[in-house]
Amino acid sequence: WNVVSLDLADAVGFFEAIIASLRTNCDVFVNAVTILPSRAEREVHFTCNYATVSLAAIRSSRTSVKLDNVQDFNKTGVIISVQRGTTNEDFVRSCCSAATIIPVSDFTSQVTSIEENMADLAITDSVTVWQWYRENRDTCNCRLVTFETDAAENYGLVVRDEDSFLGSMENAASPILYGCLSYLPLLVFLLL
Repeated sequence: WNVVSLDLADAVGFFEAIIASLRTNCDVFVNAVTILPSRAEREVHFTCNYATVSLAAIRSSRTSVKLDNVQDFNKTGVIISVQRGTTNEDFVRSCCSAATIIPVSDFTSQVTSIEENMADLAITDSVTVWQWYRENRDTCNCRLVTFETDAAENYGLVVRDEDSFLGSMENAASPILYGCLSYLPLLVFLLL
């Protein structure tokens, strides 16, 4: 297997950059990619769901306005940073139309928008937010905001050709990985 690191800071958006990469650079894309029927209709395939996550936000100290839930976010004067071309952007655009939305290329840019007080909130998946906040809470002038939403997301690997991917996994040096991918839904069920 050849591992290629890709820069997805692309003006076309996160999922469009994934499709372009699968056309030219790789067979499998591993990242937090939400499985959606509309995405599965494109030129790619998804493996089984390997994780389900909710949304969360990093809140800047830019304002003292109450920002505890989606209704609070959807107000004139609230500025929200979100990664361009993601389901998070779709969620923010549908639920926070009164707010000013700043689409950025990646999570690092979202953090910068909070640190430099250019945005009130950076909304993304809860795993990314929790990990970043745990590592930076003592040095950032911000706080974590969790909120209720129906926007839980199921993540899967994105593959160019499902049959080729499964065939290469069967012949891979690490059958353990193949086994984990094949039985992951069962493992998650057993852990719950």
